[in-house]
Amino acid sequence: MAGEDMFESDVDFVKSGRGHEIKWRLVTNHQNLMFMLSAGMIMPPNGFGKKYYQDTLSLLPGWVPLFPEALWKSAIVESVSEQNFLRPCYAELDLSRVSGGVKVLRSGCWEDAQFPDEVYGSEDLILVPAPLPISMISEVVFSSKVDKEFCDKDAQNFSNVPLEDFKTKTAVTPFKKTKLDSWPPPINGAEERHVELTLPDAFGGVVTLLSCLSNRDDVAMQLAGAFFHGTPDDEITHSFPMLLSSHAMFYSPDMAVEQHGASGALFRNISESLVRWREVSGNSSPKDIIMGVLETSNAGLEGKAKQAGERLMGDLRCIVQFPEKTLDELLKVHQKPLPRSLIIFFMNDSSLDLLEISNANINGYEFCGAAILFGITEGWMRMPTKLRESNDLHLIVPDYMAFLSHSLSGSSLKFGSLPDRPRSLREHFSETPSNKKSNNVALYVARACKWDCINTRIKLGKGEYKMLIDGSGASLILDGDVKAVQAEVDQEKFMAFLRSETDIPSRVENEARKMLRT
Repeated sequence: MAGEDMFESDVDFVKSGRGHEIKWRLVTNHQNLMFMLSAGMIMPPNGFGKKYYQDTLSLLPGWVPLFPEALWKSAIVESVSEQNFLRPCYAELDLSRVSGGVKVLRSGCWEDAQFPDEVYGSEDLILVPAPLPISMISEVVFSSKVDKEFCDKDAQNFSNVPLEDFKTKTAVTPFKKTKLDSWPPPINGAEERHVELTLPDAFGGVVTLLSCLSNRDDVAMQLAGAFFHGTPDDEITHSFPMLLSSHAMFYSPDMAVEQHGASGALFRNISESLVRWREVSGNSSPKDIIMGVLETSNAGLEGKAKQAGERLMGDLRCIVQFPEKTLDELLKVHQKPLPRSLIIFFMNDSSLDLLEISNANINGYEFCGAAILFGITEGWMRMPTKLRESNDLHLIVPDYMAFLSHSLSGSSLKFGSLPDRPRSLREHFSETPSNKKSNNVALYVARACKWDCINTRIKLGKGEYKMLIDGSGASLILDGDVKAVQAEVDQEKFMAFLRSETDIPSRVENEARKMLRT
């Protein structure tokens, strides 16, 4: 074939993407790093409030700038320029689960690319839509042992910074063998993104409290499962219409509130107003916000409904100013779930106070209503560490928060499969047939918590036995060896303890889960 190159192919060569293979690095400072670990997400500066220190995240709000292994010296300097006490570091990220649209900097120009197929590691920098869950951090690296120790010591001052959950190390070379490019690079061709952060944080607070309550209440157990899914089962939707209105706020914000009935519409309005309150700094409190919603709602009512609303608002004001009635007295006056949930919320100052309540006059529906309101107002960031670590929530919830943020922000970024939702020990023992493994786990929990629900079965061979009673107690004298001594839990008593126990130590619960997984 004249004039045709024998080595030429009629198929274009396509360079294979290496986005999943590269060690991507986020340059920051130790203070911003600790804040993001506490928040559960790598996020833009607006998520830090007043606690943000200038670093690479300020390049283009809404995006996470990542270096393909080789760092820029100017970016390191920028990240510690605001205060002398800041220490430089970088978080190495594993993006093997990530796919979707990103922006890449090549030869000084920004281009759109699909991750991982159109990203090769030769880029100067890439921008990934924020936020990213902290579960993607494979390690945190400092330039010196002194800086690492400084950060370790600083983290001990904050109870909600889980630095010990991550691999940290010192590596001098990445901070010395750097590129000399000037930071910040030009951002022509790239635009800011709006990132929803308040709703995901509120979601994290809600599922944390529902999960913590799920050991002692069937309603909380069912709701905790429902809030980890975008579409709850029809049975749950019909059973808890008022409470599921707040679920719609996270997953279906455009859904008409009327679908959840009058109380559901009001509960949804309260929930959304609390989210807006969190986004605007001011002197008002969550209780002020709720009172404002009730007053607006009650203005449009008539007759008995209006009178009931006025009576509720009067009692709520008294709780805030000078309580005249006990909780039980108020619950006798107000019989419907929404007013009772609000009374419980107003009678407590925090989620920890709520979890300490043990009152036979409060049912699970009402308790969960108050828990959802506390979850929204406190959010994941303000949840006590012992609550965030229960049920392994700290390993799971941030992924769902990041996923929810991208869904609400209209991002195309995908994280692959989300981790399985946490299941309470009660849910496990309720659904799993009794077997040797579950009995061993139940024995461990009962012994660790000192619950009186263990029976011991001793199998004896044939023969005669003597009873010896002395000052030390009674002894049974046997001929030969005992065939078997078997300890087992009384399932009914064990489940009763599980339901009534408000605070199984996280160490015990985590070990029990580890035993169930092996």
